[in-house]
Amino acid sequence: MRHLEAFGLVREWDGGTDAREPWWQAVAKGIRFDLPAGPEGRAAFEKLQAGFIRQALGEAQSWLVEVSPNLDDTWAAGRTARTRA
Repeated sequence: MRHLEAFGLVREWDGGTDAREPWWQAVAKGIRFDLPAGPEGRAAFEKLQAGFIRQALGEAQSWLVEVSPNLDDTWAAGRTARTRA
């Protein structure tokens, strides 16, 4: 965590419940960037957006294939009940 702190990605947080260990929080959440003007900027934005969506879908599919089948039956039953509601 100290290494991440050195890059400005996290900082110590005093809101934790255990004063014996440091608690951390993210400095920023998400990604922000300036979109270049014009058609090239729009095209770049659309490629970037498509890449983010592909990555998120890939992670979700990996979870379904690799993690979901190994879940405890009780947890899996609760997940199924929530999706039906």
